[in-house]
Amino acid sequence: MLLLLILPIQINDSAQEPTSLRYIYLTGSLAMDTSPAIRDRIIAAADALYEKSGRRNFPTVDAVRKLAKVNINDASNCMREWRRMHAVQNEAPQLQVPEALQLTCTSAFQVLWNEAVNLSSETLRMAQAGWEAERAEAEALGEQIATACAAQEDELLAAKSAIKTQAEEIMRLNELLTASQHRADAAERSVVELRTAETHLQATSLETARRAADLRQALDQAHAAHASIAIAQTELLRRQAEEIATLRSELESVRQKAEVAAANAHAALITVVEEAASLKGKLDGISRAHPDVAPQGQLGNQHSRPL
Repeated sequence: MLLLLILPIQINDSAQEPTSLRYIYLTGSLAMDTSPAIRDRIIAAADALYEKSGRRNFPTVDAVRKLAKVNINDASNCMREWRRMHAVQNEAPQLQVPEALQLTCTSAFQVLWNEAVNLSSETLRMAQAGWEAERAEAEALGEQIATACAAQEDELLAAKSAIKTQAEEIMRLNELLTASQHRADAAERSVVELRTAETHLQATSLETARRAADLRQALDQAHAAHASIAIAQTELLRRQAEEIATLRSELESVRQKAEVAAANAHAALITVVEEAASLKGKLDGISRAHPDVAPQGQLGNQHSRPL
């Protein structure tokens, strides 16, 4: 009689053995592939989403991945373990010996044996139903993983597109900054040339004054030496006055032109320097917003030289 009572339990344990072995295998695989910290985050995210749904529906792999902020491989592996644990918790309880069997166990050995076989068959059918449910769950999980992979790929493509756009914008700003620097250099060279021309004009003016002094000295000496030179002195003074007037007129005209050109060049240089500073500020803002995108040292070497 004791042997007949133990038989259904042994069949029940045998029917559940493949499930237990598969669960141990999955748990060992996860322990090798996923770190404990990441696994704890995934399990916590899955529990939170499961509780949020009122424990009615298992959360999807993609939802758990986004909440735990992990990759799709870790999320899918740990979700298999999580689903397996909850599936084990929801399994059917152990079968009890029916009361009818207990009342009629003394009537006949055949009746007890048939009842035991029926119980074993029912346990086997329940185990098969559990395996079918597990297979359906695995197929659903595979679809969720495929969907999550597709969503992650779309997110990656969008991120790559944004990075490419930022890189193109940085290149454009670099080109503008380089052009502005070239204009500033050209304006600075113009200012240097104008200053050189002004210095040359000043030297010419001094030379003219020296020549005038020499002419006056020579004229005074000629007038003292001979009175007949008075006519020549008058003519010389006239020519000297005309030459001085002509030189002064030319000097004044050149000086005015130089002052106008210097003022225009200075104004243009200030405008170019301000534009370069504005472009550099925009580029620095983009570099701070995307430090992993902005080329290191590409913009730092562009500086406006002082006037």
